[in-house]
Amino acid sequence: MKTKQLILTLTLTLFTVFAFSQSMVGTAHDFSDETWAGGDGDDSFTGRTCVVCHIAHNSAASIDAPLWNRADPATVVQSTYTPYASTTFNAADGSIVGDVGVDAVWTPTGAYADYLYDDLSNDGIGIWTPDGTSVLCLSCHDGVGNLDAFGGTNGGVDAYAIATGTTKMTRAEALRNNGTGEHPYSFTYSAALVTADQGGASNPGLYDFDDVDVAALLSVGKVQCTSCHDVHNSEDTPYGLLVMSNAQSALCRTCHTK
Repeated sequence: MKTKQLILTLTLTLFTVFAFSQSMVGTAHDFSDETWAGGDGDDSFTGRTCVVCHIAHNSAASIDAPLWNRADPATVVQSTYTPYASTTFNAADGSIVGDVGVDAVWTPTGAYADYLYDDLSNDGIGIWTPDGTSVLCLSCHDGVGNLDAFGGTNGGVDAYAIATGTTKMTRAEALRNNGTGEHPYSFTYSAALVTADQGGASNPGLYDFDDVDVAALLSVGKVQCTSCHDVHNSEDTPYGLLVMSNAQSALCRTCHTK
């Protein structure tokens, strides 16, 4: 009888540990102890974990996200974004057509290059405009919007205010709109892009866009923040709130043939 009770106790304990480990509680996205999020700031974590992004009632229904409680990303994301640039990044391929200063137009090379768009206000300039689920992430991570911009207010806690101890975010974590140091996102992962990225038939750089593992990471056919990151930590990865373990670069190698 004691043996059965012991087994039952161990089973319930393991189940409890497993169940609670696969959540955002205690992660970098758990703001329940932050005073700007309604917590006490005393390590008691008595505030609400989800309210910074979601609310059960009176949500911003016009935003395509479940019961969204933050300021409209369209108004929060106001930075001048610096696009990622690399000679090996084909989604940004393009050239300036026309006379600069007169009628120059930045034109993508092929249908696969949809990372940059022509800036109509600046002659011949290609600009980067994040879209999709990534815009929701940027309502905090653009380095401009306030962390406490939720619940119908624009807030006042700057994501950079790390010296005051009012945020868990480092300066690098707060800023994700500088494409020079970030993996690019908000571009279409297509068959044409895979073909353009090939280093020869025997050395493809990317797996086919319809590969089941690749497709599972895409958001409406695009690489977005959510392709790599799970804000709710449902996979309980050891760091980075990833959608899967990156042991031996497994996440990276889901798309990249390395």
